[in-house]
Amino acid sequence: MDDVAVAATADLFDRIALIVCDTVQRVADLILWPGPRHPSTFLHGGYQFDGTHVFVWMLTQNL
Repeated sequence: MDDVAVAATADLFDRIALIVCDTVQRVADLILWPGPRHPSTFLHGGYQFDGTHVFVWMLTQNL
């Protein structure tokens, strides 16, 4: 593969990852935190997007 194809593939995977993470965040917000959002200054095993947190450990507690 040439450099352009490698860069395009990496960009595609980055976009897919952002879409997946955003979807997970929105679902988690609806299920786990239906109330008002309280911004936090730390991460606890999760991801941070746009000032809100998705706690991965919350999602995996019932697995």
